[in-house]
Amino acid sequence: SCDAFGDCSSAKITVIQNTDIADYAASTANVVYEYAPLGGAQVGDVAVKEALPDLGGRVVTIAVDNAYLPFSYIPADTGVAEGWDYDALDAICARINCVPSFQEFVWDGTIIATGEGQFNMAAGGITITEARDEVVDFSISFISTEQKMLVAKGDSEIGSRADLEASDCTVGSQTGTTNYDLSVDVVGEARIAAFESFAFAVQALITGDVCAVIMDDVAGQGYQGENADDVDMLAESLQSDPLGWAFTEGSDLVAPFNAALQSMIDDGSLAALNGKYFGTAFSITYDDIGDGAYAVVLPELAYGGVPELLECSGQVSAVAGADEDTVSLSVITLDLEALVRLNINLTEQLGDQMATWETIVQMANERGGVCGRTIDFEVDLYDIITPGSGDEACVRQTQDRVNVIVIATEGLEPESLACLAASTPVIYDEALHADLADVGGDNVFATGYSGAEGLAASIAYYEAGGYLDGKLGILRDDADPSQQDTVKEHFVDVLSEQGYEILDCLMPGSATTPEGWAKLPLCIEDFISGDVDTLFLATTITTFARGLNMMAEMGLTARMLPLSSGGSNKTGSAPAISKLFGTDLTPIDGMPVLYFETSSGLDPTDSERQCADDFTVASGEVLEPGTLRYGNVVRTCSLLQLALYGISAAGAELNHENIVSGLESATAFRLGNSLNGGFGPGDHIGLKELAELVFDVEADSYTMTGNLILLG
Repeated sequence: SCDAFGDCSSAKITVIQNTDIADYAASTANVVYEYAPLGGAQVGDVAVKEALPDLGGRVVTIAVDNAYLPFSYIPADTGVAEGWDYDALDAICARINCVPSFQEFVWDGTIIATGEGQFNMAAGGITITEARDEVVDFSISFISTEQKMLVAKGDSEIGSRADLEASDCTVGSQTGTTNYDLSVDVVGEARIAAFESFAFAVQALITGDVCAVIMDDVAGQGYQGENADDVDMLAESLQSDPLGWAFTEGSDLVAPFNAALQSMIDDGSLAALNGKYFGTAFSITYDDIGDGAYAVVLPELAYGGVPELLECSGQVSAVAGADEDTVSLSVITLDLEALVRLNINLTEQLGDQMATWETIVQMANERGGVCGRTIDFEVDLYDIITPGSGDEACVRQTQDRVNVIVIATEGLEPESLACLAASTPVIYDEALHADLADVGGDNVFATGYSGAEGLAASIAYYEAGGYLDGKLGILRDDADPSQQDTVKEHFVDVLSEQGYEILDCLMPGSATTPEGWAKLPLCIEDFISGDVDTLFLATTITTFARGLNMMAEMGLTARMLPLSSGGSNKTGSAPAISKLFGTDLTPIDGMPVLYFETSSGLDPTDSERQCADDFTVASGEVLEPGTLRYGNVVRTCSLLQLALYGISAAGAELNHENIVSGLESATAFRLGNSLNGGFGPGDHIGLKELAELVFDVEADSYTMTGNLILLG
């Protein structure tokens, strides 16, 4: 054809394969040749391009973390993943006939997982390095980024790399990244604080825990936009890095993807895409997106939150306590009536525990029991106040009766727990328990956190809620010396190392011993004279109750925080609430006590509703969501279901060893009515993420009832 002025001398013919009128860029990528047929100037040599490879609709799995701007992310308002990688790889697959399958995966470990073939490839702004090239194969580079420093806004001390090198402050970075490697080069590994994601590193910068964060400028712009009042990005470039996609080593996908990527470079479509995401028009910040692969997932797996029972109708019994028709199971639980002697009345809030257990076992038997057997059940109450009561319960359940498995609830002494575990597997239900490695060994399965984990959770909770401001105090008693050693190491010492001012007072024994009772008023006087703003209570239930009374009488007005709060409805805060506020929730004047809302106060899960509905049918008692009674019932459902799951998962032969193996297979589920999911040794939801879950509310939305302050 001729030009707009009628001059045909410069006309040219362009031959295109697979013309797509709707997508000009894709069409021009299929140019075979072009020439000037009318004697005009030849447009270069005759250009002959090979057709791009055709992968025949092959599905390509791609690892992304969906939390890294602008490469992959999920906008909070849509819930639909998008980003540069999504658009670029969609365009690539349109050219070479493949189907991208994006798989959410945390960054740390992505390179190794891809190298081992868990994914066909990985995306997410990956820096091409020689070390990584030993593990994966890389595409050609699609862009280069600059590594720069984020610093606190207005920081006059850190303005350059030289300033950072000369200082002695800590630098934040994300593990497994080239940014971490560069940080080590700049300041040395001893001065690096490693985080799971850059979001945590930037937050540490804002709170003053680190003085700088080294990261790619593209990602840094996103964090700077989100925190414009708190951080600045320095102009100095520390290093320029080429970015590419990583493939399983030896992958046959590298060449086709490189060919398609080169075609996007040649026709200008890559430049247009880069302009969309890496230019000033891109305005999405980290405030606008979700947590991606780093989000907490609380799976709801079955009735009561525990895995469904396995098929085991042909199971043969090889253990005392079970035959072909019945299986024996006992619960050792706290005698709530005994607590009335301390003026602690939990019966109204939690109900009759023996009747509750009997009803829920009846419900289970009506559903068919377990492995075709009826559950032969007994409830044994122990008196937490009377010394030796737990040991007596152990004798009754190991000598007077033979059980396949025992469920024990919180407060049982370690010696009594070890006594039980010597002859049968034990499920120990306590939100925050002592480390149990030496108490019953592999025969004890504890719900909730171990001491060290629980204390880390407490710090995360209180820090996230802003309750570590001002002068801190902690009252401890050494009724259980090993547990207090844990509290000292993992709470008191950790807070001290983080720069918090904390006054620590340790009572010998507890408030029931003469020595402890004499020490208690001295500790309270220290807290009053030391102007303590917040007091943590890491004590036995008796010291808790008696101590709070004495504190009120002596005029201590510090905010009280029960250290044992671990997120379930069975925490040490419940007795404190009952004692301080009574059944009518009347607070003691001048003594604010903070406690955690139980998960029964959150929206119940489907399995929790099912348990509550079944209980109402069986007992006639209507349960109200949000009450301690509701939480207690669904928690009881969960515990029984867990014990029955261990039996059903024992396999063809029922014995203690196989029950232990069955329980071990039940790790990493959400226990009904509890945010602190996980079960067994070391299998728990991340504590920092859990803290964010609990405090995902604005400060002014906290509920106030008199002096009762609801945390989450």
